Formats: sequence, structure tokens, C-alpha cells
Amino acid sequence: MRRKIPTIGTSLKVLAVLVLLVAGGAPAIDGAHASTDESARAEFDSAYEAVLQDPGNYTHVWRFVIAAKRIGDYEAAIGVLEPILLVDSNQQLIRSEVGLLYYRMGAYDAAKSHLQIALASGELSPERAATVSSVLARAEKQTRRNKISGAVTAGLRYQSNPTFVSNSDTVTFQDTQLLLSAVPDPEGDGNFFLSSWFRHQYDLNRQNEAAFDTNATLYFTQQFDETDTDILSFAAEPGFAFKPFRLSAPWLHLRPHLYGNVLTIADDLYALSYGAGLDATADITDRIRTEFTYQRRQRDFDATPERPFAELLDGSEDHYRVQAFFLLPKRFVLKLSGLGIRTSTDAEIKDNWLFGVAGQLNYRYPPPLAWGDSQWRAWLRVVGEFREFDDPDPALSSTVERKDQRLTVAVGNSANLYKSLDLNIEYLVQNQESEFNQFEFVNHSGIVSVTYRY
Repeated sequence: MRRKIPTIGTSLKVLAVLVLLVAGGAPAIDGAHASTDESARAEFDSAYEAVLQDPGNYTHVWRFVIAAKRIGDYEAAIGVLEPILLVDSNQQLIRSEVGLLYYRMGAYDAAKSHLQIALASGELSPERAATVSSVLARAEKQTRRNKISGAVTAGLRYQSNPTFVSNSDTVTFQDTQLLLSAVPDPEGDGNFFLSSWFRHQYDLNRQNEAAFDTNATLYFTQQFDETDTDILSFAAEPGFAFKPFRLSAPWLHLRPHLYGNVLTIADDLYALSYGAGLDATADITDRIRTEFTYQRRQRDFDATPERPFAELLDGSEDHYRVQAFFLLPKRFVLKLSGLGIRTSTDAEIKDNWLFGVAGQLNYRYPPPLAWGDSQWRAWLRVVGEFREFDDPDPALSSTVERKDQRLTVAVGNSANLYKSLDLNIEYLVQNQESEFNQFEFVNHSGIVSVTYRY
């Protein structure tokens, strides 16, 4: 059976802040955003006590704001800053910070109001003004009923082993190790590629944030020599997103959706997939997000002279995907993922589980010669993946299940050329080991591309 997250202000400012804090008591921690970091919580409590003792001291106020942001309690930070604006509305740095905090809370209209005033004052530093301008543009997008976003990346890629040819001198066939007369020699090849994602949301103006939500992706490669591996894939997921428990669990989003995919290889239709699924997203804190997706897909393969028995692969698939994203200090992003695929057809041994861990370190820096409208970004990414197949493939072995381990290391740089246009340069190396030698390979890639975000 088959298995399948400066000074001291005037006395009026002192009075306003002190009255607000005392009247409101200690700032409440939103359970959805509270940090479990004891040191962060201790710093928050200490900073709060300092503000209570000397509420007119801006050093204490900013220390408290930083501590509140660290544990995700944006309301507490706003509660300290807004009374200052009630007394002195010309504090544009404070106003800009309030606007940024409102944006983080998802209160986009309030964020826009503060950010627009702060930016129009002309009193912000160039760095602060650039941040405010960028967030303001995103807030304006969020407040539209029709929201369209996406990106298009086009570029050139060179790979030392584009078809993942093994350099082993043996292969396994029906439990027998066969010695090859010659070791395969991978041939490098280049290609042009185009990658794009698109998202359209139509806000239904409901308190549960209901919206029609459609995602689409396109991927195309044109090889220079190995044209048999040219790929075109287009997938669309029209759906309906909402918060089922807006008051008790505002961090939870659900999105039932339909699924459709068209895949061509070497300019011939390879397969059609269609089905339905459900996304569940939980923003545990502003630094931790978890995502779960289930999809039931029907796959129909197209027979060609090169693939006369492709229709034997027709069948249904169950896809289970779990991902967790952690935004750690020092601009480090950690991602844990799991993917399970179970198929109903016996013609293809594809039931498998894929587990992965990925870490990316980002470094932002000013563009040389003030080139571009935002900071440039360099990154280092390391990805480890482990794939295990549920059942032995009789063509390989009657007892041994296939297991693969792949390590990917990538370094790159993204340079902003003009507004939403970036130039990307990346080098990566992939090394895969397997229970069966014929699935082991090494592949080096160099990529140059441009990305337009809209």
C-alpha cells in the first residue's frame, strides 16, 4: 500500500506623556506579537520604568520605542510618541516614526497621514526621507481596493552541468552496480531566462479583510545548445483571502484557491495540472511567519513521439507544503521548509518528502557615486535539502529507497539602477549526493539579470 514566524521637553510634554502612561498603566503586550526573548522583555520593562521616572527625556523615550519594536509591541511605542505630537506637532522625526509604526501594524490610512506630513515638511534627513518615501508608496498601495504587484526578471545564465549529469563511473540498475565504459563528461551551456510573478487583490471592504486574491507565475528558459530542455511553465491560483477570526486570532489568514498549470518542454506540451487548495498563513510576530499549503492536483500528460507512454503518468497528486520564516538580528533570514508529494499513479515513483533549511545573510550599503534611488544589497545564501522517496523504484532496486541530499551555496549582489529597476549578479554551486550514483552531480552557475518591480 502506498504512503503518502534632545533634549528634555517642556513641562507640557512631560505632563502629557506622564498622564498617558499613568492613566493607561503599563503598555499591554499583544499576545500575537509578544517576544519570548527574556532579555528583550527585560529591556522593555527597564525602558518603561525609565520613561515613567523621566517621561520628558527623549533618550528614555527612544530607548523604550526601540525595546517595544524589538518585542513587536508597536501600540506601546505609538502610545509614548503620539502624546508628544499632541503638544508639539512640529516634531517631524517623531511623526515619521509614528507613521512607520502604524504601517507595521497594518493601519495604512493612519500611516499615510503621518508619513505624508513628515515628508512634506522637508525636515527629515536624506536617509530618513528615503525610508519614509518608500514606506509611504507601499502604504498607498495597501489602501487601494485594487492592488497589483509583481516583478519581472530577465537575464542570462551559464551552467557547467545544465542537465545534472553524474560524473560517477557506475550506475545502479535492478540492484546491480554496472561499471560504465566511460565516465560521463557534463557539457556546459547557457540560456536566456524570464521569470515573473504577479498578484492582484480586490479588497471587499469587510472587517475580516476579505479580498479576491490571485497569484500567477511564469518561468521560461531558452537554452543555447541543449534545446531539448527548454521550459515554459505558467501557473495561476485565483483565490479568496480572509481572516476567519479577526478578533481572537488576527494573525491567521486563510486563502482557499483554485490551481492551474501549463508545462511545455522543448516547445511541446508536456503536462496540464489543475485542482484546488488552501493556504493558511500565521504571522506569529513581525519576525516570524509560518505558511501551510495543501493542494489536490490532477495531472494530465501529453503523449509525443519522444514520450509515447507519457499518458501512463496521468493521475492525482496531493501536495503538502510547510514553511517557516525567521527574521533574525544582523539582517539574517532563516527559512525552514517541508514538502510532501503523494501521487495516485503506479507508473511513476514520485511519492516523496523534501525537507530544507535555508539561511541568507543580507548586507545593505549606499550605492557608489549615489547611483540609484535606494541602497544596494549583497547576500550570501546557503540551502540544504534532503529528499526521501517513499517506495523503492524497481528499475533501480527492489529494497533500497532513493534518498538525495543537495547543498547550494550562492553569493550575489543587487544594484538599484533606477527606482524599481535592479541589476543582479549571482554565482552559485550545487552539489547533490544520493543513494544511487547516477543521481549525484555538481553544477556551477553564473547569472546576470535585471528585475523590474511594480
